[in-house]
Amino acid sequence: MRPLLPGGFAAVTPVLGRPTRTASVASVEDGLATLALTVALDDGTITLLGDAVVALD
Repeated sequence: MRPLLPGGFAAVTPVLGRPTRTASVASVEDGLATLALTVALDDGTITLLGDAVVALD
């Protein structure tokens, strides 16, 4: 995989590109869920890669 650009961007999304987003639960601890996030193009190129932490109230 390519090195990430600032902000977690891994590649540029082309004009008229149709990115698909996916998320999976990476962990749940102490009332917090960590999600692994990916945005990819149809050819498999990953354009965004990151994590999000969500409070489970």
